[in-house]
Amino acid sequence: RRAEGLAPLLTGLAGSPSALREKPEYVDLRGLRVVTIPDNGRTSVDPVLREAQAECARALERRGARVEEARLPGLRASFEIWSSMLDAADGPSFASLLGRGVPIDIGRELWRWVRRTSPHTFPALGLALVEKLPKLFPARGRAYVGEGQALRRELCELIGPGGVMLYPPYATLAPRHMQAFFPPLNWVYTAILNVLELPVTEVPLGLSASGLPLGVQVGAVHGNDHLTIAVAL
Repeated sequence: RRAEGLAPLLTGLAGSPSALREKPEYVDLRGLRVVTIPDNGRTSVDPVLREAQAECARALERRGARVEEARLPGLRASFEIWSSMLDAADGPSFASLLGRGVPIDIGRELWRWVRRTSPHTFPALGLALVEKLPKLFPARGRAYVGEGQALRRELCELIGPGGVMLYPPYATLAPRHMQAFFPPLNWVYTAILNVLELPVTEVPLGLSASGLPLGVQVGAVHGNDHLTIAVAL
C-alpha cells in the first residue's frame, strides 16, 4: 500500500536505483545506525531536553534502529573551533556585513547601543567583537582549525556512511528575552555542526510540561541529507 501511494513519485524518477535510495521515503530505519551524543562535555544540557533526545533514540530503536550513546572530547572546544574555522574561511567579516561592505567601528557602535541610537543589536555587536579573537592569537587559531578538521573526521567515522547522530540544539529550554546572554555560549550546539559543514535537520518535538518548545538535531555525513530528513519524518 505504501508503494502504491508513492506511485506518482516513481513516475518522475529517471529509474536510477541510487536516486531511489537517496529519497527519504525509501530509507529503512531497520538497522540504521543512530549515535546519540547527550552534550559537548563542557556546557550542560537541561534535563528536559536530554530526556526528549533520549525518547527520540528509544522511538528509533523501537523502529529497528541500532542506537548507541557516545561522547566526543573534541566537542568541548566547540566555541574555539567555530570562531577559528569561521575566521580561516576568509570570507567577508561579520563587521563588514553589518557595515554593508565597510567594517563598522565596534567601540563606537557599542557606545551608540548604550545610548539606544545604534541600528545594530547587542548580540550582533558581540559577534563582530568575538570574530576578532582568532586574529589576536593566530597560532592558537590555526591549532583550533586543525582540531576542527580532526573533529569532523572523527564525527564522520563515528556516524558512518549510513548512519545519523542525535545532538541537542541548545543547552537550555527557550530562555526569556535577554537571558540568552548569561551564559552567552549555549548556541554552540548548533554553531559547531554548521562550521563543520555537516547536513543537519532540526526536528521539533512538541512542548515541555512548562509549554516551551523542544527539539533535537539530526546530523549525518556529507551527502546524506535524505537520512536526516527520513529520521525527522
